[in-house]
Amino acid sequence: EIFRRVNIDPAKIVDQRFPLDSKYLQLIGQMSGKSHRKDLIHLLACDIGRVDVFLTIDQKLINAFASYQSRKGVYQLSIKLMKPSELCSALNMRPIDIPVR
Repeated sequence: EIFRRVNIDPAKIVDQRFPLDSKYLQLIGQMSGKSHRKDLIHLLACDIGRVDVFLTIDQKLINAFASYQSRKGVYQLSIKLMKPSELCSALNMRPIDIPVR
């Protein structure tokens, strides 16, 4: 259902047949671009599941999410987007190189 709504005009995202928690509507509206559709589903699932950290190397996603989170009057998701290297640093761990074939 969320996938269907992300594929339509954010202004028409409200559908009474399938209620969606209104706290997510502004996030869906801001991040409904084609490049963020799948990420948006993961972010909502993380918030619903109370996941603390979302690992990504997608700087565009990090920037878009930070822009949303900095807005006043919007629902603040409890997720922190981090790059794997940032998580390692926060945990005082050293990342290892992964060989690429």
